[in-house]
Amino acid sequence: AYGLLLAHYQWGSSGNINYLSNAVDIINKGLKPSYVSKINRLKLSDYPGESDLNTRPSDWMFDHMRAYKKHTNDTKWDDVANNLYTIYEKIVTKYSSNTGLISDFVVASEPRPANPYEPQYDEGEYTGKYYYNACRVPLRLAIDFAHYASNNAWNICKKISQWSRKATNENPAKIRAGY
Repeated sequence: AYGLLLAHYQWGSSGNINYLSNAVDIINKGLKPSYVSKINRLKLSDYPGESDLNTRPSDWMFDHMRAYKKHTNDTKWDDVANNLYTIYEKIVTKYSSNTGLISDFVVASEPRPANPYEPQYDEGEYTGKYYYNACRVPLRLAIDFAHYASNNAWNICKKISQWSRKATNENPAKIRAGY
């Protein structure tokens, strides 16, 4: 859907392909009913029985949600983004106040990192840690700040940056794959 929005801005939608209309259809008929839970989280999948509580922070593309809202006028996307930032703050406050990092997967009504080896996740011992899924989160946040000047994104990025600069002694080559 986001790629179609970009195509609309690049080439317009008055030619053979109406990129904008196709994007809006995918957003309204595919993404929203399949992945947005009743409690304003992004579900891991559209599998029947998938919990509305399970979510993967690397999927929290806040800038995409803001673009979806802009092009559909559906405030649900604002609700989801705001709720996910609230979840982020709860996780950081309780589990990673010194780093600002979030785990690969978040579960439960009171948000927490998923336990290692929980059957619905395949990250093994790293499931509840900042690892190969969550390593995309700072990018998601930076893009939200760059495109939409999100204060939430700025505050989290600032915390992560301060921690990582100290943890690596100002040497980016020392950043590890996971923490």
